[in-house]
Amino acid sequence: MDMVQLEIDPTMPTPLLDRLKAAPGQLKALLKDTTVECIKNVFTLLVTHFPQIPLEHAAIGVTPDFNADLLPKLTYQYHDVVENIVDDLDL
Repeated sequence: MDMVQLEIDPTMPTPLLDRLKAAPGQLKALLKDTTVECIKNVFTLLVTHFPQIPLEHAAIGVTPDFNADLLPKLTYQYHDVVENIVDDLDL
């Protein structure tokens, strides 16, 4: 719970109920920030290997004829590649 505290003085004691009420919004903000950082890093990695890829097209969204049922297969297809990249990171 420490990472989802209110943005007021962290040394000031707050009632548990106030902290619990604030937690969903703080968690949502944390997840959004984490997602943004992950996508920025993916784009950076792609550009370093494939500078010719126009990544601004990703902001448009997927094509209307994209089959969403393929997502699990695509995710699985690149799992090992992603694992290798993550293993190389200094975490």
